[in-house]
Amino acid sequence: MFEWLKVYWSITVRTKPFAEVNAEKWLLVCPMPENEFAFVPCIRFHRTYLIIAAFIAQSTVGLLYAMAVMASPFNDHFFPDQTGKDFGHQLFLVGGGIFSLSVAVIGPAIERRGPRWSMTLGSICVVLGLIILQIALIAKVWAIMYIGAILFPVGFGYIVLTSMSTCQKWSPDLRGTASGICILGFGLGQAFWTFYVNYLLDHMQSPLHTVFWFVLAILTPLLALCTMILRTPPPSFVVHGHDMHGIPIDHAPNAEVVQDEYLKVGMTLVNFSVVERQTADNTAIEGTERHYYEQVKALTLLQCVASTDFFCLCIAFAANSTIGLTFVEIAAPKNGTNPIIAMYNITTVEAEQLIAVGSIVGFAGRLLVPALSDIVIRVFYANPAFARKVVFVGLLAIETITLPIFKEIFDSYSAFQWLIYSVKFCSGGGGALIACFLTDMYGVYNMGTMYGLILTSWSIGLILVGVLFTDVLGPAQLQVFWIISLVGLILMVFVRTVSIDRFYHGYQFSMCGRILLQIPFRTPNKQWRKGPNDRNAVLLTPDRGSFFMWSSDSERGKQEIRSV
Repeated sequence: MFEWLKVYWSITVRTKPFAEVNAEKWLLVCPMPENEFAFVPCIRFHRTYLIIAAFIAQSTVGLLYAMAVMASPFNDHFFPDQTGKDFGHQLFLVGGGIFSLSVAVIGPAIERRGPRWSMTLGSICVVLGLIILQIALIAKVWAIMYIGAILFPVGFGYIVLTSMSTCQKWSPDLRGTASGICILGFGLGQAFWTFYVNYLLDHMQSPLHTVFWFVLAILTPLLALCTMILRTPPPSFVVHGHDMHGIPIDHAPNAEVVQDEYLKVGMTLVNFSVVERQTADNTAIEGTERHYYEQVKALTLLQCVASTDFFCLCIAFAANSTIGLTFVEIAAPKNGTNPIIAMYNITTVEAEQLIAVGSIVGFAGRLLVPALSDIVIRVFYANPAFARKVVFVGLLAIETITLPIFKEIFDSYSAFQWLIYSVKFCSGGGGALIACFLTDMYGVYNMGTMYGLILTSWSIGLILVGVLFTDVLGPAQLQVFWIISLVGLILMVFVRTVSIDRFYHGYQFSMCGRILLQIPFRTPNKQWRKGPNDRNAVLLTPDRGSFFMWSSDSERGKQEIRSV
């Protein structure tokens, strides 16, 4: 069992066969038996179509949260005499828990099998789940509802990870913008499906007997279209002079060598900044600074998951997202009555206007914040991961600074409006930024798994805060949210974005070019070397299979790899 888990939680990247690469020149592709691929030779593929498909796929996932509006109709349909219990809400809590669990564990399978397989499996689960829900509604059997409530969240888990990770692979030049477009699709999809389901419930006679048939009539063709469009880049993929990993093509190492020496053995996070081709005619002298930088460590998926950086990032992301509960309490009140109407003596129209404007601000944050991180990278030629970190820290800083201010003037409705707008902008922007941040931190092959795990941590954080704080929104809750935001802000400082720290054999933390903490791991061969220009870095003789020596003087076609 342990060996199976160890194998599963490692990603080996497969090589695409020629037939698949050839078929994927066209937009619509469908796999056939015996490694054959059918395609429609009318529209050439372009990555713009893929980003649109990812947007559509994410919008379908919005149905998962939009179905919360059906909790009350389910109660009335199945339990008309038990008015005191909310069985419908419990059903969707189960669905939300299944979704959180599924995205935490399916990442390696998605990366190993590819987006077409993942989208197919996810679409089948969604369609079957909704069909089972509809049959249960017609037969009026509550137990069958749980089968559907388990199946379709699992399917949406496959779809949300597949669409996001695939979109990131095709956007090395604009990862933030692509991430923002996907998350914007999720938000707009939730709004659309909420409106659509409410319309069906209000305008149909006996709506629960047909509601999911009408949902499937729109959902099924959208999922089929996305399945035929989503695919990984070919080996020759280059955009604006960069490959899939964002490495300039004239400095990129030989793709075949990287595939054979790293990706095939599950080492999916390669330090590309030092694995590069140069044309110098002299090799590095052992023990020098240059030799130190040419000690390349390629990390496995499990090493990425177990890193302190990822732990700190999970807490910080949960802190940034948890503050969004302030909007949830007014957009989806627990007892059906918006608490701010009585709190601020406003009309229902004014309350609905606040919710509408807050939603628009949230959509803007999802698109603008990750796009801003792209601009920072382009303008300042910044390390991508560091630029995302700066923007994410900025969001947490806004929350940390503004929450105490809003707490003191909580009685003012105008101040409350600005609180809601800032909350929606920061939480929405952070939710969109995290995807491209993870890609820059852990690479395109690990991004799907890491994104699923961080979504799970976010869900756990929301559940814990929601259970512990059941009172109406007030200054006391803002105080708690401020503490959570402050903790997230502090932990973001310890998220390392510099390769020399992250690929160090041990733990190393530096700031402003100075090493503040260095704890080397013990190795069987304890030969410590130090050069005159090594910036006080401890050099260790690497273990066989853990470090690779890559000579930067080799040409693209004749790299020399020496296993030490």
